[in-house]
Amino acid sequence: MYYTILHFFWRCYAMADEALEGTYTRRVIAVFWELFADLWYFVLIGAVIAVSVSRFLPKQRVSDFLRERGRWAVPFCTALGVLSPMSTFSAIPIVGALMAIGVPAPPLMAFLVSSPLMNPTLFVITGGALGWQMAIARAASAFILGITAGAAAHFLEVRGFLEFSKSVHSRIVGQVVFQEREGASAKESARSRILRECWGFVKEFRGFIIFIGKYFLFALLIASVVQTLVSPDWVLALVGAGNRYSILVSVALGIPLYACGGGSVPIIEILVRMGMTQGAALAFFVAGPATKFSTILTLNAVVKKRVTAFYLIVMLLGAAILGYVYSAVAPELI
Repeated sequence: MYYTILHFFWRCYAMADEALEGTYTRRVIAVFWELFADLWYFVLIGAVIAVSVSRFLPKQRVSDFLRERGRWAVPFCTALGVLSPMSTFSAIPIVGALMAIGVPAPPLMAFLVSSPLMNPTLFVITGGALGWQMAIARAASAFILGITAGAAAHFLEVRGFLEFSKSVHSRIVGQVVFQEREGASAKESARSRILRECWGFVKEFRGFIIFIGKYFLFALLIASVVQTLVSPDWVLALVGAGNRYSILVSVALGIPLYACGGGSVPIIEILVRMGMTQGAALAFFVAGPATKFSTILTLNAVVKKRVTAFYLIVMLLGAAILGYVYSAVAPELI
């Protein structure tokens, strides 16, 4: 019976594949599945960690740890973001869960901004493809923007312009754990407590993954359509050395065209060889991973619009400024 069903689905797949051969629809589907295969486990890992943080992390210890570091908390979390191999899809839910339980926002925003911009693997890939000058520029940009985001978050929070702890969607806060723990009996046995915690974890994880999963799938669909339909030749005409607005264009194009860290490096390598400026390349690298559709939708699913707007302003302005500065000081690749 199992093999009959499997054979039926395989035949349906083969017929559909043959019917769609050479069409944009088939290419969109292929890109979608490729992106899904590369990213789904990051979403899963992020959900597990986020729910674990929501239920089990000692809120006061984390808050005290970061507060004890004082001014060093932001640089510490920025460096942690640069060195961490964590994906954006993993970092966003974790930051949201920590923010919801009262962990100081400035170091969390520093981590959230710096994490998608650089990691050790991406540093090596960039250095090998585009030279170590670009790799160092990307790492320095991640650190500079992380510090900037932390400082800006502190400024806004102190002056009451933005309350980060109240800007996380209620679904992320982990209502299940608080409701269940308040109703728990003081005389509850250890076995019953473990079972209750496990069941509460499963319920919260299920709700969380359904909530964030729909945004993730929709984001992949948008990214697949854009990547399939937009021609690199058209992009090159806008970001070449002859266009004085190439850096601003690269910032804008980084939002829909950036796919993933390692996968975008070969594309930029080709465009740089064809005439794309180094400043435009850096602007694309900064704006792309932080502001691609999937990141924006996932972030908006976790935090409210004002925090998302703050994040985008920091990243877009930072990408433009760093792109122009780097273009002025770095020689062009030949």
